[in-house]
Amino acid sequence: MYKLSQLIKRNLLLFFRDKRKVIMTFFSPLITLFIFILFAKSLYTQNISKEMTSVQSQIGNGSLLVGLLGISLLTNAISISILIVNDSEKNVFNDLSMTPIRTSTIRISYLIVNVILNIALTTMIYLVLLAYLAISKNLSEQIITIEDKQIVIPALLTIKTGFSIFGMIVLGALLNSTFFVFVFSFVKNTTVFSVLSGALSSTSGFFIGAFIPITILPLFLKNLASALPATQVVQVIKYLTFLNLAEHLQVVSQQVESLKPLLASVNFLQNIYFVGYENFQIGYSILYVAICFAVVFIVSSVVRFRVTKK
Repeated sequence: MYKLSQLIKRNLLLFFRDKRKVIMTFFSPLITLFIFILFAKSLYTQNISKEMTSVQSQIGNGSLLVGLLGISLLTNAISISILIVNDSEKNVFNDLSMTPIRTSTIRISYLIVNVILNIALTTMIYLVLLAYLAISKNLSEQIITIEDKQIVIPALLTIKTGFSIFGMIVLGALLNSTFFVFVFSFVKNTTVFSVLSGALSSTSGFFIGAFIPITILPLFLKNLASALPATQVVQVIKYLTFLNLAEHLQVVSQQVESLKPLLASVNFLQNIYFVGYENFQIGYSILYVAICFAVVFIVSSVVRFRVTKK
């Protein structure tokens, strides 16, 4: 345990020693913020009446929250994997393998550091987004007038859903970090890593539903994207983000007929799609992500052990 803690400390120090790397890892997901605002935000609010500005704000900013968390969990896992690639390129990994430290201990240290940093960085972004939502008054009740009736629009998030989203951040970090540490453990060159990480970071947001709902994609791409566990993480976060608003509109729309199209729009955002199944149960989606994490973890452990034995 002592050896593992020392390796974790070493990897953390290596990461924070490179200030440029820390800054780029934190701010690279924020680039998606500008992409979202420029191209995607209107997709979520275009069917909402301009009179419902508070609802427009909640849906637009809620979608921003979902997209930024989803892409952060993915890009952080990719960026932090540079640690194992650097060590492989410099033969540090081989040198460590010749010490009394078990190879499995060396490798698990990279994974633990990746998970810790991924959770920490994504949580920081989550807190920044919560502050932005609070400033935008999306975390407090607002009153709008429709058909001469005053309607209360609830806070976008409750304490319960807020912590539930954090739980998905942890699960998403475990999944993505385990997968990418495994994948990049086979990469021995930082140039190759830069090419692969750049390609993955720039395209993954569209395939996991961080920028646009996957349900508007062609059927083949929609089914393919929905099978990715990272996509299910994004869809569960989206479901939780709009849960309070959807439940409230479900009740209020019975009294105000004109709110039913709005309810339909929110339900569309909440829809969890999985390979041909609409409105996939949230519990099954979380279970699928957990199983995928377990499978990747087991496979990576077995493959690495066999490689080490040769």
